[in-house]
Amino acid sequence: MISKTDITKMIITGDWHGSLFPKDKFGGLRWKETNYRNSIIDLMEELDLVDIYRKLHPNTKAFTYESKSLKLKSRIDYFLFSNTIAVRAKRAEIRSSIAPDHKAIFLSFEIQGEFKRGPGSWKFNNQLLEDQDYINLINTSYNKILDKYKDVRSEKLLWEMIKMEIRSKTIQYSKNKRLVLKRNEIELQERIQKLDQQICNNQYFNQNLLNNYELTKKEL
Repeated sequence: MISKTDITKMIITGDWHGSLFPKDKFGGLRWKETNYRNSIIDLMEELDLVDIYRKLHPNTKAFTYESKSLKLKSRIDYFLFSNTIAVRAKRAEIRSSIAPDHKAIFLSFEIQGEFKRGPGSWKFNNQLLEDQDYINLINTSYNKILDKYKDVRSEKLLWEMIKMEIRSKTIQYSKNKRLVLKRNEIELQERIQKLDQQICNNQYFNQNLLNNYELTKKEL
């Protein structure tokens, strides 16, 4: 597979089951080099790969895996990025997730014209039928739509115009709702990130910080 791959533009990611550097582990047994860890380093050197999170955050203590029973935290989930395109990486983040022991890793990078986005397609989200604000919007809009097309005599054409108007209002409503949810998600992620940094860099156990972290994670 490698022989058929353009290794100058490569991104490899996953749960690597091992940390690369001492700062990527906290608690448990003392960190040390292993044959498995060194094999990853050899792969990185052979393919000219870089741990993009560590490149963007050289001094940050952050972890993707936690074992409460072992009192262990480590960063074992990461992106390996070709050095030739590393400059395109804009953000590499560790975010909260629904998994009990792993966090999510997030990468944002710039694509310079290799891909063209299409117009996309729209599909109705059935969950909107349980959204009372959306239901109220359609109920209040329906009579206005009928009044707008009151001169249309063809029932078939009228039905198509009604669907067109509802589709337009649905898309706009969904877009606005998505923006609000995205803003809330970003705010919560930032709060979680700050709390996580405080927990990771605090020399002493702080139950209040841990409680705030868990509450904010549930809110997300």
